[in-house]
Amino acid sequence: MEQICECIKKSMENELKPVTTGFRFLDETIGGYYPGEVTTIGGWMDSGRSAFIIMQALHTALELNIPTLLIRGAMGIGELVASMAAYYCSIEAINILTILRSPLYQERIDEFLHKLEKAPLYISSVDSAEKYFRLVEKAVDEKGVKIVFRDDIDDIIGDHLSYWCKQKELATKLNIPIVCSLFCSYSTDYPRKKRYFLSDFPKHVADVVLGFFDYEQHGLIEDERGNDLRQMLQIDILKTKGTTGRQSVRIKKKDLYLRNYTKELQKRTLESLLIKTDVNVENMMKKFDLEMVDEEMIY
Repeated sequence: MEQICECIKKSMENELKPVTTGFRFLDETIGGYYPGEVTTIGGWMDSGRSAFIIMQALHTALELNIPTLLIRGAMGIGELVASMAAYYCSIEAINILTILRSPLYQERIDEFLHKLEKAPLYISSVDSAEKYFRLVEKAVDEKGVKIVFRDDIDDIIGDHLSYWCKQKELATKLNIPIVCSLFCSYSTDYPRKKRYFLSDFPKHVADVVLGFFDYEQHGLIEDERGNDLRQMLQIDILKTKGTTGRQSVRIKKKDLYLRNYTKELQKRTLESLLIKTDVNVENMMKKFDLEMVDEEMIY
C-alpha cells in the first residue's frame, strides 16, 4: 500500500504543470499553457491579438514571477512599453505613445516601470524564423526562460509548414509552452494575404487555437436576440490535444485587456497633453533602462 501511494505521489510530482492564463474561462477550458505545447492566437487585424499576448507576458513575468521571453512583432519598443503601461495600469488614450509622458498617470506608470525592471521579462525582436528558433533556445539555456510569447509570428514563419512543425518540435524539446499570434480570417471575403482559418490549425501543429472575433470591427452591434455586442469579443477555442473540441465564449474587451474605455478618461488625457511640451519617446526610454540590441535580449 505504501509503495502504491509513493508511486502516485511521484506521478503527481512529475505531472506537467501548466502556466495559468489568469482568466477563469480559459484556465477551465484549456487548462492553461502546458509545457511542450503551442497555443496560437488567431484573428483579424486590430482584434486584440497583440494586446492579449502582451498582457499574458506581463501576467507570467510580473504576477507569477516566471522567466518569460516576449518577442515583439511589428510593434516598436517605445510603442510596446507604452502599451504595457497602458494595459497594466488600465489607461486608455487615443495615441498610445502619449501615455509615458502624461503627468496624469505618472505615479501609476512609475510604479509599473519599477516592477517591470525587476521582473524576469526578456524582450527581443528577430526578422527570420532561423533567428527566432535560435533566440528561444538561447533564452531557455542562458536565462532559464519557462514560457515564450511571440507576436505576429506569420511575419517570419509565413505558410511554411516545416517552420510550424519546427516550432512545435522546439516547444517539445525544451519542454516549454510557446504562445504566438498571427493573422487569421473567418471568411473568404477577406483579403487573401496570409489568410488562415481556424480549421487549418491542426495541420499547422498547434495544440490550442484561440480565434478572436471583434463584433464592432465587422459592423455588428447586436445579435439576433438583441444583445448589445459593442465592446464585445468572441473567442473561439479549438483544442487539438486529447479529445478535439471547440467552443465559443463572449467576453467584454475591457475585461480581457484590462483597459479603461471611458470617454472621460480619454478627455482628461488629451487635456493634460495640451499644456505639456512634447518629449521624444527615445529619450523617455532611456529613463527605464530598456535598450534595444539587434538579435539580443533586453532585460
